Amino acid sequence: MNLKAIGTIPVALAGFGVGAQNFVFNGDFEPPETLDASSPPYFITAFSGDATSISGWTVGGRKGDVSVDIVHQEFFFEQGFPKFFAYSGVQMIDLAGSPGPGSIWQDIGTTPGEMYQLSFACSSNFLGGPHWLEVQWDGAIVDFFLAPEAGEWVVRNYSLMATGAVTRLILGSDPNNFSNGGPVVDAVVIVPEPASFAALTLNLSLLVFRRRK
Repeated sequence: MNLKAIGTIPVALAGFGVGAQNFVFNGDFEPPETLDASSPPYFITAFSGDATSISGWTVGGRKGDVSVDIVHQEFFFEQGFPKFFAYSGVQMIDLAGSPGPGSIWQDIGTTPGEMYQLSFACSSNFLGGPHWLEVQWDGAIVDFFLAPEAGEWVVRNYSLMATGAVTRLILGSDPNNFSNGGPVVDAVVIVPEPASFAALTLNLSLLVFRRRK
């Protein structure tokens, strides 16, 4: 029995498991750095339909959405919250914008029937906070919860199934939040669940090594 390796498969496997590849593009909202940390106002408003201000994301995934704010942590420092650092990097997204309501969305490449782990860090703008945050996956609302107060980060985790080759993730403020402050998100990550990865590894291993008679 001879074993023949298909050279491209090990490269595909390298992104999974511990330190798995994040399926979300620009989950920490850093590239490109849109704000000048040396001068106010330390935030930029992106309106519904804007697909360029936040790399990889589009603003306004729901009917009635108005805007979101790309916020540099310096904004909160200036407003009296010296310990309100971004969870990752220096920028975060206020999902209520100026004004709200607002949301951001991204289409994720998925495998039908496979399970995925979604996680993100959340907090609230100090204006009128804490604020409600809505999570949609594949067109369905999977959570609607009160985010922590300003300066306090909590990481939310979800186990979600994909039903198609493309799955839309939407993170939004309360649809009735018309203020200039809302829930804040950072460090958005989607990876295959370990069980799904194990099945994927097994299936790929059958491709990697095949019997030559």
